[in-house]
Parts: sequence; C-alpha cells; structure tokens
Amino acid sequence: MNKYFWISFSLISGTAYTAYRYNLQKQRLNRTYYSDFILDELQIVDNDLVKCSLKPKVPLQRESLLNNWSYITICNPYVQAEREFSPLTRDLNDIKLFIRTYNKGTLGSYIRRWKPGDTIRVRGPHPVTNVDINQYSRIIAVIAGTGIAPILQLAHFYKKPLEVIYFVRNNVPPFYKDELEQLSSNADVQVIQNRPLTASTIASILHSKERESPDDVLFLICGNDSFVQKLVGDVPWSSRRRLLGEPKGILSSKQKRNFMVL
Repeated sequence: MNKYFWISFSLISGTAYTAYRYNLQKQRLNRTYYSDFILDELQIVDNDLVKCSLKPKVPLQRESLLNNWSYITICNPYVQAEREFSPLTRDLNDIKLFIRTYNKGTLGSYIRRWKPGDTIRVRGPHPVTNVDINQYSRIIAVIAGTGIAPILQLAHFYKKPLEVIYFVRNNVPPFYKDELEQLSSNADVQVIQNRPLTASTIASILHSKERESPDDVLFLICGNDSFVQKLVGDVPWSSRRRLLGEPKGILSSKQKRNFMVL
C-alpha cells in the first residue's frame, strides 16, 4: 500500500508542479506562452489609428527593459489569430503601441472592440532580426504611417546616422516625429505629404542621402503591403526581417542596395 501511495503522491506532485510552472510562465512575459496584460490607456487618433498602453497583470520585477530591438505578439483569443507589433519604448511594464486597425483581418476587428480594462494576451519579446545593424554606418528608413514604431524603438539601440523618409496621409500629422528626433541626435526625419510614392520622388530624396558605399548603408522598409510592394516588389513574410539585396520596385537601382522589410 505504501508503494502505491508514494507512486500516486509522486504523480500528483509532479502534475501540480508542472501546472504551477506553467501558470508562473504565463504570468511572466515570455516567448512561449501568452501572458495577461491590462489595456491601461486607449486613444483613437484617426479613423483607423490607435495609441494604447498595456501593463502586465503581474508587474515584471526583472528585465523590464528591452535590451535589443524587439517586437511582441498579440493574439485574438476568440479565433486564435495573432499579429506582431513594435513597442514604441523599451519599458515592458508599460508597453506603448501605435496601431493601425485594418478593416480586413480578425485582429483589426478585435482591436476596434478594445476598451480600457480589457485583458490583452501578449507574447515576447522577440528579436526583430539577427542581422547586426551596427555594422552599417548609416540606416535609411522608408516608412509610412505606423511604420514609425519600429524605427522609434530602433533609435534606442542605433546611435549612428538614421535617415527617415516618412510618408504620411493628407491631413494626418507625422506622429512621433518629434519624439524620434529628441531621442536620437543622429536622426533626421523628412516628412513626405501630398506627394505620390513614385520613383522620381524617391530618387530626388535619395540623391543627397546615399553618400557612403552601398555596402555601408542599410535600407529599412516598413508600411502596409501595398507600400512595401511599390518600393521593393513582392517580399514574402518568410523573407521579412532578413537582409535582402537588389529591390525590384521603386528602390531598384543599378547598384546593390541592402534592405530589410519590417
């Protein structure tokens, strides 16, 4: 009887410990399991643009600051869909996001239903790329709309010249432009408004920016699918955040251009 008692006790203890560790992991922000965060603030700044702040239900005691360029994943628990977002700042105890709520897709409709106090499930942080961005003497970011988010976070970790070509819609301000320039003295943001995304527009802007050897410059592209396709052609999701060369779209050039789609 003692033998069976100890076998049963061991099984129950092992199961309880596994459940305890699983719940503990879920409480801490990690890459494997989704953790519960509270939607602390929500501000609708345009029809489909949202600023929000997420705070963990259990405050992070250690490693609460991002130590490299990272993104997080948020899921829609009702349909098991997920989407990646770049926090604007390094503080994981107060994750600030700048989001476009696309009409298509399950995440957009889910985000449009958010209200302060809601529980949001978050996983991460994940490194944006395994490419050493500091090997480049200059980064030229061509972005649109919420594409400013990963670039603002990047400025915490990249202290060399950061040229930003920021396309914004008519009657919409260039969100976070001032914050980026205040954060990095090496950041130079050029806002493009009321001008079409064409080869001549890009060529006229880049004419004064590409001063180094092509191998010393990295282009970062961030925007919606249509924006990305116009600039560099079709880039499958499996190739994003990887170092690529010879863009096919508006950025195509006779010389090699290292680029990455975020």
